[in-house]
Amino acid sequence: MDSKKLCPFKEKCYRKNPIHFEEMSHPHLEKLLNGQLTGDINLPPDLEFDCPDRSELVDQLKVLQLTLRKKKPSENPSAVIETKQALKRVSEPSTSSATKKSKESSSPKKTSSKESLPAGKSIFDAFNSCTADKARIEVRNNAIERMQKAGQQVPHLEPIGQFDLKYALSAPYHLFLACVQKVPETWSQPYSVTFPEILDISLGTIEESLHFNFMVDVGWLCLQYLFAGQKADSQIFLGSRCDDIPLPSNIKTIKIETPTAFGTHHSKVSVLKYTNGGARVVVSTANLYSDDWDNRTQAVWISPHLPKLTDESNSSGEAPTGFKRDFIDYLREYKNPALDKWISLLQTLDFSSVNVCFVASVPGTHRNAARGRWGLRKLASILSEHADPPAEAAQWPIVAQASSIGSLGPNYDAWLTREFVPAMASLKSQGLRSAPNFKFVYPSINNFKDSFDMRVGCCCLPYSKRVHDKQPWLNKYLYQWKAGNKSRNRAIPHSKTYIRLSPDLKKVPWAVVTSGNLSKAAWGYGQTSTTILNYEVGVVFLPKFLFKAKTIPIKEQDDQGNPVFPLPYDLPLTPYASDDEPFVMEFFNV
Repeated sequence: MDSKKLCPFKEKCYRKNPIHFEEMSHPHLEKLLNGQLTGDINLPPDLEFDCPDRSELVDQLKVLQLTLRKKKPSENPSAVIETKQALKRVSEPSTSSATKKSKESSSPKKTSSKESLPAGKSIFDAFNSCTADKARIEVRNNAIERMQKAGQQVPHLEPIGQFDLKYALSAPYHLFLACVQKVPETWSQPYSVTFPEILDISLGTIEESLHFNFMVDVGWLCLQYLFAGQKADSQIFLGSRCDDIPLPSNIKTIKIETPTAFGTHHSKVSVLKYTNGGARVVVSTANLYSDDWDNRTQAVWISPHLPKLTDESNSSGEAPTGFKRDFIDYLREYKNPALDKWISLLQTLDFSSVNVCFVASVPGTHRNAARGRWGLRKLASILSEHADPPAEAAQWPIVAQASSIGSLGPNYDAWLTREFVPAMASLKSQGLRSAPNFKFVYPSINNFKDSFDMRVGCCCLPYSKRVHDKQPWLNKYLYQWKAGNKSRNRAIPHSKTYIRLSPDLKKVPWAVVTSGNLSKAAWGYGQTSTTILNYEVGVVFLPKFLFKAKTIPIKEQDDQGNPVFPLPYDLPLTPYASDDEPFVMEFFNV
């Protein structure tokens, strides 16, 4: 029996993301497919629903084919399955006193096991009811032991309570790349981070969390809090949920619907509220489920601790970059009463230590002054105000790197020349200039074949052959995914980064890390007004706010001793070979 939820857009759903099909039911598509898992798809002459674009429908059916013919869990023990099995097993109550006594005697640091594991209570119930850090850590150790004894996969975990030093050493960027579970070389990198490290108790004892994301596996998320020994109370704004476990009482979810079926709630940002009254903001490129955090390339920015403003303070607590204002404006766009208490909290905090700008997208058609608040226009405004123009600026190309590509138009001039490149090329005191070149880092089919994603039959690159066939001109601007210097060649990039690169490949005048892919839906389009379809969130790194310089070093320390920015891919870029093609979802149908 299919327990998937019915897609709320029903016959008007035009999404082609395999994850969406895994969690949402589409009876009109399933009826057309009629169990056909391979081969060409022939549509009947007459459809039972309105279909403005039959080729779009065929593309959807091809992705659904891929989703339905994935190997069964027993044949393909992915990290997702293992995590959910672990979650189920560690949640089972201990009913045997003899078994319980045996586990208590072998579990490390069991000094108050009666408090942390009362008879008949599951590990997650015990964890949620803990009122002290020590008790949570005891429950955590017990859960890990039970997972190991059950033969379940336990991810690489750093020791609890030690992340604060790594975080301090990450200054001034505080930017990390997600640890790759299958590449031990990444485990000890100073810029690698696991999700439990983000929650680490050395940064503060968490009282409550606020999460915004696209795809969320609530069970996986609860497990990360358990691994960190932190309180899991959370409010989650999401686009889609990819698990169906009963929600614990301390977890609340709110599903966000976009105004059109073409838009997505794609933002990936969290607020961690601590017991001392302060908080942190975390902006990442990753969904909240195991695949995205295990063996893919992701970027994560973690804010400094934001303390409460004192009664004596005459300051508004604003960051030099305007981050506080812009982030609160973003939260207000949801118009959801559940966010009122979070907005009130943020208003009382001191953001003065934040050294990045906040850039977001919200759905709608934005006119007049509102145009400059969101998407491309907001980024252009930030760069025009704060980015110093390098000498011979036209020789500094714009390099984009993303995990998906939208419909960009019939030629390079349609959107990239007219809107995207000019916004990215905005600088203070622009004067006379030529448009810079554009380069786009996106995995080729050969990159994908050598990836960890290929081995487990999954993918986070929802680009359609039908769309690419309409924009073959893009091939001229494509560069392969190469990340050997970061030990991430095989970790498919789900990161999204945008930079302006110096001709000597040693520095940039700015860098953007964001959830936004290379698409009009994410960044916006329009000459007199700006139309945006998605929710997106990102941060902008500018040397002016980082260390009073004009550029950011990306190869080696600069003359002032400023550290290297952790760009995820290798330089120089590697162009596509003559026989290379970008990865498209139809690859699985061959």
